[in-house]
Amino acid sequence: MTEHAVVINPCKRIALVAHDNKKADLLDWVRFNRALLAEHELFATGTTGTLLEEELQIPVIKLQSGPLGGRPADWRQDRRRSNRLSDLLLGSA
Repeated sequence: MTEHAVVINPCKRIALVAHDNKKADLLDWVRFNRALLAEHELFATGTTGTLLEEELQIPVIKLQSGPLGGRPADWRQDRRRSNRLSDLLLGSA
């Protein structure tokens, strides 16, 4: 059996998603996890990303809103093409 070393980048790309009625829950969660999240590259749709940036004072890369291509399924599809999007997708339903 051949062993392969895998290098895992410590800085992850994390996508944070929340429906309108769950944004408060997501904000509570990110406040609690701010120190951990600050070590990573964060992605969110426009409205959520703006709320997160204002609350956390951490840069968030903002993508189009859901109807304009910001749905998680679209992110996964785009990742297959460019490998630029998230390593981890966190959302509240």
